[in-house]
Amino acid sequence: MNSQEPMSLQQRYKIYDERAKDILVDFDGTICTWAYPNFGEPTPGVHETFRALRERGFRIIIWTSRVCPTVHTPEERATMMDKIAAYMRQHAIPYDGIDSYGKRSALAYVDDRAVSFTGGFFGWEGVMRGIQRIEEDVEKDQKRERQERVSLLPGCRSRFCRDGACSNCAGQEA
Repeated sequence: MNSQEPMSLQQRYKIYDERAKDILVDFDGTICTWAYPNFGEPTPGVHETFRALRERGFRIIIWTSRVCPTVHTPEERATMMDKIAAYMRQHAIPYDGIDSYGKRSALAYVDDRAVSFTGGFFGWEGVMRGIQRIEEDVEKDQKRERQERVSLLPGCRSRFCRDGACSNCAGQEA
C-alpha cells in the first residue's frame, strides 16, 4: 500500500488494537524533574512503575515536545532522541520508544500538566480546577527559577536562561 491510498477500516482497527497497550508518558516533569533545557533527576517511583507496567504487557512510549517535528529540525530531533535514550539508559529506566507526532491512540497519557475530563458539567468544573492548579504550579516554578537564576546579563527575562546562555543573551557581553 502506498502512502496515497486511504487505510481500510480493518487496517485502522489493527493499529488501534496494537496501540491499546501503549502508555504515552511525558518526559520533563514526569519521567524526570523539570530542569529544561537540561534533564532533571528521575522522579520517585518511575523505575518501579515502568517495570511493573512492562511486566503486565504495556509499552512505555516517551511522548515529548522536545522532539516535536513542527518546532525542531530533523537533525535536532535525532540528536534529542539520542540524548533522551542515553538518559534512560544511564538511569536504567525501561521504555519502548520515543514519539511526538501529535495525539495518537494509546491506552493512557501520563503528563505532569494533564487535566483529566470525567464527563458532564462537574467534569468541566474539574477541568477548570485542574487548569488553575497547573497555572499556580507554573507560577511557583517561574518564581523559584527567577530566584535561582544567576544571569550574566542584567534584565534578561527568559525563563529558560541559564547563566546567559539563552537565545536572548547569546553572543552578548555581560
